[in-house]
Amino acid sequence: MSFIILAVILIMVFSALAKFNSYLSIAGAFLLIYGLNALFLFYGLSALAGGNSFILLGEAISRFSFYHLNGVWFAGNVITSMLILRNYRRYIKVNKKN
Repeated sequence: MSFIILAVILIMVFSALAKFNSYLSIAGAFLLIYGLNALFLFYGLSALAGGNSFILLGEAISRFSFYHLNGVWFAGNVITSMLILRNYRRYIKVNKKN
């Protein structure tokens, strides 16, 4: 499971550092980072409907841990989104045509 967490963190870091040159590429990045979070949220909520924990890749995740994990993940997505928009504004400012 730690490999998947590392992969998600790498996706977020890459998205925060990448150069986006159009609104379409920004929308794709947002769709990727928020889509992964939404998929995990919907999967976890459906798995938690049957009890107080569920198994994901051999690890038991309790309801309490699941909610906190999603909260922290969403906060990371918000920070990544702000970095993406800041980098896009800088890119547009530097490459603005007069």
